[in-house]
Amino acid sequence: MLATLRNPAAGQAKGFFWFYFINEQIYRYLNLRVPHDYDKVPLLVFWGLILVWLFPWTFFVVSSVKQVPLRLRAWREGSKTKSVRRFC
Repeated sequence: MLATLRNPAAGQAKGFFWFYFINEQIYRYLNLRVPHDYDKVPLLVFWGLILVWLFPWTFFVVSSVKQVPLRLRAWREGSKTKSVRRFC
């Protein structure tokens, strides 16, 4: 009941695409989001929080980056032994 009173009329609603992609992503970055119910944080705090939020994934990234030279070496050695080249 309260949602029907709070939601805009059908002519005023801009739809999911505008709300999620334009308003929540682009306008939030440009500080133009509607409604203006948040405050910006300094850039260093933002990047520090990004690192904290992504902390569990750093273990996977480090192990993946360590595998790159090994995989490249194996790929190069494997392509030398085959007579047909893959990327000509």
